[in-house]
Amino acid sequence: MASNHVISGDYNGYYIDISGKTLFMYDIKNTSVFNGQYANRINLDKKTILEFNVVNENYKKTVSGVVGRAAIGAAFLGPIGLLAGATAKNKGTYVVAVSFKNGRKSLLEIDDKRYKLLVTNCF
Repeated sequence: MASNHVISGDYNGYYIDISGKTLFMYDIKNTSVFNGQYANRINLDKKTILEFNVVNENYKKTVSGVVGRAAIGAAFLGPIGLLAGATAKNKGTYVVAVSFKNGRKSLLEIDDKRYKLLVTNCF
């Protein structure tokens, strides 16, 4: 199970959380909440992230693998199979190296739900 934390680099120890469709991180030890918002919250999206890469090979998908699984899924189940095939083998824990636009770098350990949101929000 993923720890959903920054495990190394800048922002080490920050917790990674979700609010609606927003992925963000905050210092769980030094934070305060005002009107339901974390004071030192950093959104993880295309406005703050320059680039990111999956570090652990066990969960890294290849384009050909995704296309192949999607095609097989579509052949058997139509549009639902296409989606299922494209997202197959994408469960688990992801270790992701992130370079921020402010020059900082972090290594994140996140679960499948947070990884999918990171990809979506950085597209």
